[in-house]
Amino acid sequence: MGKVVEKIKVINVFEPEREIELEAVIDTGATMLVLPQDVIDKLNLRKMREVKVRYANNKTEIKSIYGVVTVEMCGRAGEFNVLAEPEGAQPLVGQIILEQLDLIVDPSTRKVIPNPRSPDMPMVEVLMATSPNSMYAVRSRAFKPFRASHTRKILGVICLWVALIFIVPRSRLRSLRSLRITGAYPTPLSLRPNSSLRSELRICPERCLKLLLLRR
Repeated sequence: MGKVVEKIKVINVFEPEREIELEAVIDTGATMLVLPQDVIDKLNLRKMREVKVRYANNKTEIKSIYGVVTVEMCGRAGEFNVLAEPEGAQPLVGQIILEQLDLIVDPSTRKVIPNPRSPDMPMVEVLMATSPNSMYAVRSRAFKPFRASHTRKILGVICLWVALIFIVPRSRLRSLRSLRITGAYPTPLSLRPNSSLRSELRICPERCLKLLLLRR
């Protein structure tokens, strides 16, 4: 595709009277805005931090980050930090600037143009189906019902204990050998092997109350 060069205006956010127009190479392989140190000094930018930079030849160096500037390009503007390079270096516009301003490179004309999907203003893509606030509102209003299995467990436990406390005579309570509960399911009463109550509790524990009434 060849080299793509675009004229940009860079303005100091904290001192708007300091601005400069220059030609920058559009480098989609770069990450952020790169300016030579002499341009940064003219804009009187503030040093913010240092980062490790890796170049195309895999060489790494420690470079300074300055900010904040407003970049105007192709009728759109946004605020960015600046990576400092030595005096006389080629200004570069990286992929972050293109994405935030929603600009693309036309390979046929080697020009930077607004994204045809949103020619009037930049479009910001959020990788969610809906707005986070609307999702929260739906969750806050929605009532999560009990599952059928949960209701069945609770009902079976309540029926079993009601039968043991209020219905089964004391003489029968003495004859109960054990009551084992695993998780939320009551296991069968060991009244006698293969009893109807034992079999029924395995299938439908909430019917234990009816069976105990019939066995009195």
